Amino acid sequence: MAIRYLFQRFPALAKNLPWMPLAKLPTPVQRLEQLGHELKSSNLWIKRDDLDSDIYSGNKVRKFEFIFADAKAKKKTCVLTMGSAGSNHGAATTLYCRELGFDVILALCPQPVLSYVRQNILVNHNLGANIMCSGNDVTNVLNIAKLYFSNLLQGKPQPYFMYFGGSSAIGNVGFVEAGLELGAQVQAGELPEPKYLFVATGSCGTHAGLLVGLRLAGLSTRVMGVRIVPKMVTNKPVVAFHANRLVRFLRSHDRNFPVMKFHATDIDLLEDYFGGQYGRPTASGKEAINLLGETEGIPLDPTYTGKAFAGLLGFVRQQNIIDEPTLFWQTLNTADLSKHIPQEVPEDLPMPLQKYFQKPLYDPDL
Repeated sequence: MAIRYLFQRFPALAKNLPWMPLAKLPTPVQRLEQLGHELKSSNLWIKRDDLDSDIYSGNKVRKFEFIFADAKAKKKTCVLTMGSAGSNHGAATTLYCRELGFDVILALCPQPVLSYVRQNILVNHNLGANIMCSGNDVTNVLNIAKLYFSNLLQGKPQPYFMYFGGSSAIGNVGFVEAGLELGAQVQAGELPEPKYLFVATGSCGTHAGLLVGLRLAGLSTRVMGVRIVPKMVTNKPVVAFHANRLVRFLRSHDRNFPVMKFHATDIDLLEDYFGGQYGRPTASGKEAINLLGETEGIPLDPTYTGKAFAGLLGFVRQQNIIDEPTLFWQTLNTADLSKHIPQEVPEDLPMPLQKYFQKPLYDPDL
């Protein structure tokens, strides 16, 4: 069992923080040689977090190591989380709940119809997730509150609440570890210290955790978040808030953890790749998906990583990046889910989810 860098550096955290080993770490780094040749940029790299698990890979697994351990420590038997109808986070939660023996409740909102959305809906249904569908984000929050209040009145045990994206203070610890892991790979000569690190920024936890972890590792790498959700949800002050809360959380468990302070002015966030609606494909995102797939054979998705990689491409082209080390953090799942997907759409699929199989795809190529 691999020992995590965070626990090696701060042994008190190993004693005080719930944790379970779920991810195959460290994940490899890889030079994007063919893409670099295409862009005339010689120092492009990717961090392959899509290889961190055979159950469901990507950025959720690092967070789940702490979140599910916390749920176990609190003797919870059910996990509730929120997201969009075909949320990657929702599917990841369902798969790990099944693996670890938890029941799962997914509180879901509408999003555009895409092929991966259909896949995740079928995974969730096939694995027995309890699905609550709402018409919008506000109704979704109200329905969650109603569930907890009803359980309280009836004396029923409450489910463990997982913030969307797994971006709670304890979940974000996973990406402090990720920053330290990258620092160790730089020190070992596996890649040069990146000047820029590009990552999809949605619920802000991955971005915030990397900020803390990279500073802890002594790297001066700039984390270039690419916003993929509405600005009222994700913005520079929110990222800074998550980073500062994370530092306070870690210091509350080990006073040897250093004091850090992040301000909105410290945050790099690219705003031009969202596309106006969560999950709506963009032309630049589609170009990014096709380019990385054709040059390196690495998949991206239209909601998160495609837009994030479009941000990297735009930046490299606009800034004429030739030899400055630039890293893309791959957060997409590439584990095979086919065994969890039925051949036909189940007749008992909840009515609000049936429309995702009745309506045409927003983009047939995606």
